[in-house]
Amino acid sequence: MKNEPRPRCPSDAQYKELQAAVDLLGADAKPGEIAVSSQDVLLTCAYYVGRWCVECMGDDPAFEGWLFQPYSRDTEYMGSFEEAKRMLDSFEADEAEEKED
Repeated sequence: MKNEPRPRCPSDAQYKELQAAVDLLGADAKPGEIAVSSQDVLLTCAYYVGRWCVECMGDDPAFEGWLFQPYSRDTEYMGSFEEAKRMLDSFEADEAEEKED
């Protein structure tokens, strides 16, 4: 197996996006509140395009208050990181084109 990225945790960009949401929610967050990232390539049992979230776990010391986890799977599973990345790039191009119209 070649060395493919293993996106089992948020990328730096998604982590910063979610951390900003945590900072915004701050101490007033209630257990169960979530913040959702933009789309990224994720990997559970296979690669796919989806979103991360961070969930307020309250005072649960096992999670230091917040749990980062996959939130949605927006595509079918794919055979490689490259295939999923092409799909993500396609989504982003479509979104940019819509903004121009």
